[in-house]
Amino acid sequence: MFFGLIVLLAVVAAVYFFTARRRVIGFEGELSDDDESPWEIVDKQYARGEIDREELERRRSLLRGETGESKEGGAR
Repeated sequence: MFFGLIVLLAVVAAVYFFTARRRVIGFEGELSDDDESPWEIVDKQYARGEIDREELERRRSLLRGETGESKEGGAR
């Protein structure tokens, strides 16, 4: 009796895991349409007040590929 309950719980957990995963990555294994670009995520974080203007600009420059370091690799 106890073993049957454990098997039932394992089956329910497996079904939940696979259906939740399927909703995230889509039926064909592709990313779903509601995925956001890094630019959208940063803009939303700023809009929600999670980051300030300075951090927004720093993250945008990182997304553009700017590091703020000189290309020579050191001071002269």
